[in-house]
Amino acid sequence: MAARKGNLEIIKVLLKSGANLNIASNDGMTPLIIASNTGNINVITLLLSAKADISIADKMNFTSLTHAASQGHNKACEILISSGAAIDGNINGPTPLLFAVMNQNESLARLLLKSGANPQAKVRLPNGTETSPLEVAKKYEYKNLQAIMER
Repeated sequence: MAARKGNLEIIKVLLKSGANLNIASNDGMTPLIIASNTGNINVITLLLSAKADISIADKMNFTSLTHAASQGHNKACEILISSGAAIDGNINGPTPLLFAVMNQNESLARLLLKSGANPQAKVRLPNGTETSPLEVAKKYEYKNLQAIMER
């Protein structure tokens, strides 16, 4: 709850008292995932400095980076990438680049590609079909994103 509300003081007290900073809710959301989803840079930075596990994925197989990308939190994505987040997310979940494309977020797509994101990484959709960020850009005629990924 403190991560969702961005209450740094409560988080600091919890960390000082030895709270498990990787504890997950029923849906697999850890404090870092929650902070990434809301784009709270201060909480993300605090949790990463306290050694929160950046590789954990929730029950939908979204990592912290995937959550930040899905919400268009570019600065949060930058911090997570510089802290070692897997650029293509969890192997069983959607990629951050897929969300950048779906949201037509060119600046985030550029950041992810510059950091090594794979525009052809296959993602299985809930309906069972597979697609990639590049295929989505082509299908919906996101010409700028397609051009960025085909370089």
